[in-house]
Amino acid sequence: MNPPPSSAPVLRRDLLLVFVGAALLFTSLLSRDYIGDGIRWLEEMTAPGLPAPSENNHFLTPYVGWVAWRLAVATGFSSLLEHLTDRPAALVCFQGLNALFGAAGLVALFLLLRWSGVSRRGCWLGVAITGLSHAYLLHATDMTEPMASVPWMVLGAAVVRRAPESRGARWLGGALAGLGAAFYLTALGVCVLMGSTVGLRYLRRRQWGRGVVAVTEVGLGAVGCLGAILLAGRLLLSVPHDLAGQEQGLVSIPTGSGMFGHFDPRHLVGAFFGFANAFAPLRDWLGAGRLRESPPGVLAYNLALVALFALFVFAVGLRVRRAAPALLRSDKVADLTGALLWTGCTYVLASYWSATYEKLWIGGVLGTTVFLCILFESEEESTGEQPARSGEGPWRHWLSLAPLALLLLMSLGAGGVWRRVTMNEDLRVATELSQRLQPSDLAICTGWDATSGLLAHVVNPPFECWSIVDEMIATGLRAEVFSERLQKRIDEAHAQQRRVFFLGLLDQSEEDWRRFNEARLKLPYSVLDRYRGHAIVADKLRGKEGRELVLYQLCDEPAPGCPQPN
Repeated sequence: MNPPPSSAPVLRRDLLLVFVGAALLFTSLLSRDYIGDGIRWLEEMTAPGLPAPSENNHFLTPYVGWVAWRLAVATGFSSLLEHLTDRPAALVCFQGLNALFGAAGLVALFLLLRWSGVSRRGCWLGVAITGLSHAYLLHATDMTEPMASVPWMVLGAAVVRRAPESRGARWLGGALAGLGAAFYLTALGVCVLMGSTVGLRYLRRRQWGRGVVAVTEVGLGAVGCLGAILLAGRLLLSVPHDLAGQEQGLVSIPTGSGMFGHFDPRHLVGAFFGFANAFAPLRDWLGAGRLRESPPGVLAYNLALVALFALFVFAVGLRVRRAAPALLRSDKVADLTGALLWTGCTYVLASYWSATYEKLWIGGVLGTTVFLCILFESEEESTGEQPARSGEGPWRHWLSLAPLALLLLMSLGAGGVWRRVTMNEDLRVATELSQRLQPSDLAICTGWDATSGLLAHVVNPPFECWSIVDEMIATGLRAEVFSERLQKRIDEAHAQQRRVFFLGLLDQSEEDWRRFNEARLKLPYSVLDRYRGHAIVADKLRGKEGRELVLYQLCDEPAPGCPQPN
């Protein structure tokens, strides 16, 4: 079946409305709760010179931000932002850039759905599902990496879907997916959708050879474009820096020295909670195995959310079972299979990497959206119902999406609006710490918690936060090497007459320490024993939800603020 006829002016109007509406929504909800994976780019993106070659999983992201900030400074837009907001102007600029990328991604999704034979009503519904989902809304209103990849990868899928038997469309679609992957590597997952779209069409006609060639063309286009960008980028951008090591960097994929990227069958169960979290935000999530440790209110909220999502999955499963005979005979089976496989691959990847890592679930949300829109409209066609003849009948087919509608409302209210209007307690604590500390001080921090990230990258002046997570990754998760490097760093600070502080570490109980630092970092609780007996409480602060954060000063040697020896 060919895509439905559509007036070009009507389509252009719809695309414009999608972009403007989504851009206004996302910019009005720019988050005050900053994600650490985003704020760590602030220094590189606002530096006078080009950033050094970055990791392959988000190679182009720093350069897009850098160019955007250079333009903002050159045009005076950065000065305008400083007068319009009480937040860091650069951070707001990069959030706004992501909002535009998010809106462009929804425009590409509208095109993909329209060229897949979905009605205008179904396209608008698909845009709403994706745009309001927690995974998408979270990153479209903050400054993290994935959003820059979305328009390219979805546009690639749309190009292939419009002309699946065109060799040029397959190569172009693959290249666009590769371009998206240069911003965020998991964008390559869209090749599963594109490969199924073209391959299954040939396989149903028993043209096995042509099907294999078509799928290969899509894959080669994606990998070739990504490889060319990485190779050319590293060669050109490393000239002012250092060419050494670029060969290894060209093929490396960071895994946190093995901290991420391992499979456990139990993670497949945990990924279901991650799938639910992709559509509505779980609160204070500790993991599926620690549900009982949550406060009663948080536990009730999370269980209700997951139950609602399970009801949605069950309802959709019933619709698939009922519609399966007709769908298997239709020409939509390739699109449905591709969307389902894309979602399934995202599910497996999340269970392998991190079950509730929202970045990874953007592909799952897009795949689910495509699957739902095509499924429900295909069933509507198979029952002979015409949307124009009844104001009520057609929507009856979409009632199974009622649980999803509630989840999206939860995402908008408990997610997007909440992050926009609530005070950032972590930033308040970091600001108070910046007033308590001096720029010359050395702070030993967890590193991946919000407070130490804000202290290192956002508050002014910035402080040296020696991150135990980053250092353990750098040492290959070897505790003995970490211990030596920590002591060396402290000795250097003492030699330079600098004060040494521990932030949110020495007050951790052994049980809390083991849950992450020992379980994931392989760092024993005893590694800091030598400092606990020589540290005094310098300050106590109340962070998010009243949690106490204790700042300790190391006094193993005389220093300002330490008790004077008798």
